[in-house]
Amino acid sequence: MVTRFTILICLLAAVIETILGCTSTAGLSPGDAIIVLFLIGPYLILGLFAWWQRDKATVSRVLFVLAYLLSAWGLYVSGVDSYRYHTEPQYRMVQRVWVFLVPMARWVVVFLFGLVLLGLRLGSRR
Repeated sequence: MVTRFTILICLLAAVIETILGCTSTAGLSPGDAIIVLFLIGPYLILGLFAWWQRDKATVSRVLFVLAYLLSAWGLYVSGVDSYRYHTEPQYRMVQRVWVFLVPMARWVVVFLFGLVLLGLRLGSRR
């Protein structure tokens, strides 16, 4: 059950963050698909990790908490960015760095957690 909630959180966060990102830009092109994948990739990988580790209760709970915290942080930053984009005209004229730094930090956290999961998997085989 925890695994399903984790996957649901990841999918909802990915969809909402994609919508917020698409509405907070002047125009979209097919080349922006790479940026969207950069934004939602950590959520998708966390969902895969949750499915992969669904038999381990402790790891499933840790993944749930991690998905919850990362999605809350990411949605907060995306929501504030979208709000400021729509309400402050001068905000549209500056480079919005946080929109890319937060996903990059999420990638680092997911990558490190993936390494921990891999280490636990390799250690349990011995």
